[in-house]
Amino acid sequence: MLSLSCAVGPVLAGDTRQANAEGKAFADRLNTAFVKDAAKHVDPAAVPNYQGTEVPQTKYYGSGLAIEDEARTQAGSDPNAQYISKARTSPFKVL
Repeated sequence: MLSLSCAVGPVLAGDTRQANAEGKAFADRLNTAFVKDAAKHVDPAAVPNYQGTEVPQTKYYGSGLAIEDEARTQAGSDPNAQYISKARTSPFKVL
């Protein structure tokens, strides 16, 4: 058993750069094909709840943490958020 593991060890520990490069090239080809095909063949009516590209949430694209800042602002007046915040910070009573 020991001689078998010694013989297989160098084979498994070989240079994997070639295999990694081939795998990456394969994945890139697949991704390119899927993205190209997706843009051509997707029927928006087939996507549940698709609202198009002109939605209010586009203002958050590339805006960093603006979505989190607005969530904190909205949470100040939202009763559900206030309930969750109070439940999170209040001590639990042990019966």
